[in-house]
Amino acid sequence: MFSVMSTGSSGYKKGEVPIDQYEWGPQPFWMALQPSFKGDVGTRRVETKRFIRFEYLRVAKKENGYKYRISSHWFIKFTFCKNDKEIFRANAVVWVFVLALSIPIANGVYRLIDRLAS
Repeated sequence: MFSVMSTGSSGYKKGEVPIDQYEWGPQPFWMALQPSFKGDVGTRRVETKRFIRFEYLRVAKKENGYKYRISSHWFIKFTFCKNDKEIFRANAVVWVFVLALSIPIANGVYRLIDRLAS
């Protein structure tokens, strides 16, 4: 994913799964790469002034509670983007530019360190 930041947590909670706070559906394709946790997947979209956070909650019901894993992915919010796919694409373009700019900067830092060392 091309998110600005990713966070996550996991554990066990007593009680009921917060079903009404999430949209439940099929597992995203990239979660299939993490086969260690099987269970239902809920998605919640949270918008702030400058960012959009996609929170994925995976749950497996157990006795008196549920086992969970939460992963959140933060994206830069662009006003010209009309839907989530456009948000993903715009963030991908930003990361391509960041990577393209970081290579010459890293090269310049390396040259400076090399000159100072010799």
